Amino acid sequence: MKKLLCVLWISRFLLFLVLLFGCNRIPVTEVPSMPLIHLEFDNKISNEGVLPVTFRGDENVSFSNDGVSNYSLDLTSAAKFRKPVVVVKGDGQSFNDYPGLSIFFWVKAHPGDPYEYTIISQLADDELAPQGWLFGKTTSGSYRWMLTDGLNEAVYEPTSIRQPVANDEWHLLGYTLDFARKEARVYYNGENVAVFCLQNFNLDIFKGDIYIGGHPFSTNPIRDAFHGLIDEFTIWSRVLTPEQIKTLCGDERHLTRRRREARPDSLTIMTWNIWNGGRADGLFAGPQRVAEIIQESGADIISLQEAFDSGEMIADILGFYYYQRSPGLSILSRYPFGRTYNVYRPRHSGAVVVNLPRDNQIVMVPVALSYLPNLGPYIMSGHARADSVIIREMQSRGSEIRFIMWEMQSIQNSYSDYPIILAGDFNSGSHLDWTEANRENRFGLVIEHPVSKTIEDAGFIDAFRYIYPNEVKNPGFTWSPRYKEVMQDRINFIYYKGPGFNASWSRVIDQFEPGFPSDHAAVVVSFKWDDQ
Repeated sequence: MKKLLCVLWISRFLLFLVLLFGCNRIPVTEVPSMPLIHLEFDNKISNEGVLPVTFRGDENVSFSNDGVSNYSLDLTSAAKFRKPVVVVKGDGQSFNDYPGLSIFFWVKAHPGDPYEYTIISQLADDELAPQGWLFGKTTSGSYRWMLTDGLNEAVYEPTSIRQPVANDEWHLLGYTLDFARKEARVYYNGENVAVFCLQNFNLDIFKGDIYIGGHPFSTNPIRDAFHGLIDEFTIWSRVLTPEQIKTLCGDERHLTRRRREARPDSLTIMTWNIWNGGRADGLFAGPQRVAEIIQESGADIISLQEAFDSGEMIADILGFYYYQRSPGLSILSRYPFGRTYNVYRPRHSGAVVVNLPRDNQIVMVPVALSYLPNLGPYIMSGHARADSVIIREMQSRGSEIRFIMWEMQSIQNSYSDYPIILAGDFNSGSHLDWTEANRENRFGLVIEHPVSKTIEDAGFIDAFRYIYPNEVKNPGFTWSPRYKEVMQDRINFIYYKGPGFNASWSRVIDQFEPGFPSDHAAVVVSFKWDDQ
């Protein structure tokens, strides 16, 4: 009897352990345990990583007991010693020997400091221009990330409204760099807030020493030293996964976003050339108007052309993720980005997967074809010939779109079960508008525009013309709401293909009170899945 009771008690105890540590336990994603460089700043300057490094400025250093876990590097006004700490990795240690890098650190800054600083930098003075990267604090109280090869530069400067660092709280900043894909991803508090294409970059840029709390080219390192606290600076020799980066940060610090558990009932796409960053009517007022128009449209994903320095600001106002293929070509999204693809030239096109809830995806292809030749004056002269227009189109935009569609073939094969959307400024009319039925309104011309014809031949549908098939009644002009004297035409398009996915409504936005901020109209299309 005693033996039976003992077996029962053991069985119950084992069942308790299974329930406690098995079914009810959420698995934790582990971060790789052997980084190249790891500085904890726990009352000493030493590398806990595997890369042999030396230091400069590691004597007479101030530490604060206000750290992420214990102590931190103190560069505040309370510190006795305010100076950068320099990590010297040596000429024989090349970061480019690894498949990728993940560079992260914690930072805390005072909200009352109006100055900009370099927080951490690795820059080498090349013969032509500096090469490397840096994180800095901006005058607004947010941060700035920059990466340059001396010729090309990627810059991300969000707003303090959504991504502050100067608010007396700890924040995790960092980025990952995939050498094979030539892609950088910027993270704030565990969230991948921005993705940058680096296709044209020479990424052999990690030659300089790493300055913790300063800039290598400063003429007065103590005066220019960062004002704040820095902790747990780490470099891994690989691209950490999003799950690993969230583990670094902790769940409580993630950006607040409206999450949808199920696939959305509809998906609204916009394409808009916002004209030199949307700043024609004001450095901030213009982008603010752009953001208001996007917000009122209900767009979930926006293909932006000519965003330039305004892209990250508009994304922050909306609370959206930001993808930059080139300074003039980007995407804003309510949903996070997945894999990116280098399609043709960065200034003309790219591709990025957008991850929708419940493992659903779509592929966004932003497009911006050449604006030359400008055939409007020639067509309006009354002496134009359709074959001449086609020949000149094929010399630029027609050729560009053929390269784009050719390079997209592998993407279409890989994502044949998902919607693919081309959206952008094509700077060319459509053969669906320049028809025999519409000859009277199109300067007496019928033109088989090669750009739109090539896209249609690849199986894509013109979303606006799908909703409004009558080109006479619904011209849908997008060029130009601001300049009525130019040739009015529809040159901004949203094309789509994919099983069970169709346009449900569309509209052109070309008015806004007190003033429309662009010379191009915005095109908005809402899509639905057939099973909903």
